[in-house]
Amino acid sequence: MPHGREPWGNVACHNGALYVFGGMFRRYGKPRGWSDLTRLGVANDFWRYNAEGWTRLEEDDDSREFSPAAHRPGTRFLAATHVVDDCLYIFGGATIFGPDWVGRAVN
Repeated sequence: MPHGREPWGNVACHNGALYVFGGMFRRYGKPRGWSDLTRLGVANDFWRYNAEGWTRLEEDDDSREFSPAAHRPGTRFLAATHVVDDCLYIFGGATIFGPDWVGRAVN
């Protein structure tokens, strides 16, 4: 089952299953207080949830840049997610390169 995420994940429903890609979590250690967001990082793992439970489809490899050789997006949150003809498309969003919210928009 995936680890806890902040609410800014990339989620789609298709054929009775819920698909979750990436999203924000505490990648860079324990926060210094309840409002400390500087420890948040982003994942690029891919999960499916259906009647059988959770299935990990891709592990988080912590890649933040897109590489055509990888055949998958880099880490991101707040992306647009849509299913067309059994294919899940993910576009845009943002990523974080390290602690203290060093990041940028991606496409």
